[in-house]
Amino acid sequence: MADGTSPAVRSAILAARPASVAFAKAWREHSVRAAIDASFADCTSAAQVADVAEQWFTDDAWVAELLAPLVAEVRAWPLLDVPLKVSRDGSRTGAVLFENAVVSISASVIDACALAAAAQRASVVASGRMTVTRYIRAHGAKLRRWTVEGDGMRVVEQPSCLLADGAILRCDGRVTAQAIEAPRHDVVQLVAHVRIDAAATMREYTVADGCLLRQATLDDGAARTAMLLTLLRHCGRRDAAAQFDAATRDTASPFRWDAMREWIALDAASALPRLEEMALGDSDAQVHAAASATLALVTRKMREAACHA
Repeated sequence: MADGTSPAVRSAILAARPASVAFAKAWREHSVRAAIDASFADCTSAAQVADVAEQWFTDDAWVAELLAPLVAEVRAWPLLDVPLKVSRDGSRTGAVLFENAVVSISASVIDACALAAAAQRASVVASGRMTVTRYIRAHGAKLRRWTVEGDGMRVVEQPSCLLADGAILRCDGRVTAQAIEAPRHDVVQLVAHVRIDAAATMREYTVADGCLLRQATLDDGAARTAMLLTLLRHCGRRDAAAQFDAATRDTASPFRWDAMREWIALDAASALPRLEEMALGDSDAQVHAAASATLALVTRKMREAACHA
């Protein structure tokens, strides 16, 4: 067939479709998932969400209860369309077991061989969110930890610890970064990612000196707006000054500055008055410093351009 799928496989996929639809409904309505959802109903802070997650993680029997019907259904229908979000990277494979507005709970396996084969760790990420992890099988892995300093520009490494099977650890990714190293075998874990009270950005730091390497917004809306601003710049839309101006007034300081950089690259002359405002009094010290330095550079280049006109 045109997509490379054999008729037999295509037929098996079609045959499994009714089972896939029925199981997806049963999965959404599973009593364990309903109980988890109810337990987080009154949570209004990241700490409260983490407390409830720790209670669920003290005993992982509910995971087997939740997954048993899935295992049975896949055995009956190997080509079942499993209703789980699955993610993979170089060393980790995970699946989301539950998610709502305040938390996402996933199960994952960290590949020990992939970690061992990887080059020496060059950077570490402070996720910007609180997490709770139960290490179901730790296999002697080492957990390295870093603390973010007050201004967010660097991290300082703290003493590492050896992980024990069944250990439950909370990590406030707004002020802490961590990384697993040197397990003897694959690490199996449950992780609760808290979705409320997050920092504006996730930050990546170099391990060698602890300095900030890069950062990215955790706000999906801001990320989409940033992409649209980049598109406007590439399209040469100088008539979009109002949109750029609004973005430079966002509450997230890194996003404000990213918007200003795009605006300057598009049309420095129209961006200049707002850049002057940011240089004079932006509430974020880093944005203020960047705007001040950039203002001097932009005004000098504009004078040079005028002289050669």
